[in-house]
Amino acid sequence: MQFKTLLVHSLLMSFPTFSFAEKIQTNTPVEVNTPQIPSNPSIYEIPPAAPSLPRNPPTQTDQSQLINQIYKHRANRITKFWKRPVTHLAESAHVHVYLDEQGKIKNILLDGQFSDAFALSIKTAIYKAAPFKMPEEQALKKQLQEIRIHFTTE
Repeated sequence: MQFKTLLVHSLLMSFPTFSFAEKIQTNTPVEVNTPQIPSNPSIYEIPPAAPSLPRNPPTQTDQSQLINQIYKHRANRITKFWKRPVTHLAESAHVHVYLDEQGKIKNILLDGQFSDAFALSIKTAIYKAAPFKMPEEQALKKQLQEIRIHFTTE
C-alpha cells in the first residue's frame, strides 16, 4: 500500500514539472573550438559601388521641356492667387511679366479689352505669386525672365 501511494505521489509531483519543461526553449549550443570570423562590413556586407558615369549635358528637348514645365508652374501659381472680379462684360488680357535675375517683378504689361478692376485683380495676383524661382544656369535664366499668360472672364 505504501508503494502505491508513493507512485501516485511521485506522478503528481512530476506532472507540473513536465508541462513546465515543454514550454522552455533550448538554445543551440555554440561550438567553442571553431574559429569565429569577425564580420567586416567593408568587405563582406557592403556591395561594391558602381563607377560613377559622367553626366551628359541636357539636350535641347530636355531644356525645352523644363522651360515649358516652369512656364506652366508659374502660370498656375499666378492663377491660384487670382480673384476674378464680378463683371458682366467679356474681358480678356494678354499679360507679359518681366523678371530680374532674382525672380522679382520688373514690369507688367497688359494688352486687351478690360476694365480697371480686371487689370488690378491680375496685377494683385502676380505680385502675390512673386518672387519666382530662377534656375542656376545663365542660359535658362535669360529665357525665363518673361512670363506670358492669358486671362479671360469667359
